[in-house]
Amino acid sequence: RASYLSERQKQVLALLAQGFSSKEIAKTLGISPETIRKHLANIRDVLGMRRAAELSAYWHLLNTTDISSKEMPATDSEPLTPREQEVAQLLVKGFTAKEIAKLLKIAPGTAAKHRENLLKKMGNVKTGLLVLNMCRSSQMPPRSDRAK
Repeated sequence: RASYLSERQKQVLALLAQGFSSKEIAKTLGISPETIRKHLANIRDVLGMRRAAELSAYWHLLNTTDISSKEMPATDSEPLTPREQEVAQLLVKGFTAKEIAKLLKIAPGTAAKHRENLLKKMGNVKTGLLVLNMCRSSQMPPRSDRAK
């Protein structure tokens, strides 16, 4: 499916996967934020993915470039709680904190806090890198078949 992306869309996806915001991508590529939003909408349609974390993980899984240990730290410092493990598995599948809260029957703020704790334990990485790390360690691709 990635072969259906234009070169510009591939550039946008690569920058998104590196943690750039839409505004940062626009500034880097010298185009308007609205154009970036349109590119991202088209990328989501082509790849059938809705979440930035899914797109980021997808890009990283397709590319053979190594990610430095600074971006993907080991989790040796503090083990994940059982609830954090549940939240991590749902993040890998592309669910948002709000959707996770509904599935686990917890408050949205609690789900967001679990995600925050996960990110801290992973060395304050962005959600996309957390998802990538979880995908690589479990060999599980991000879920893109969830109902919209």
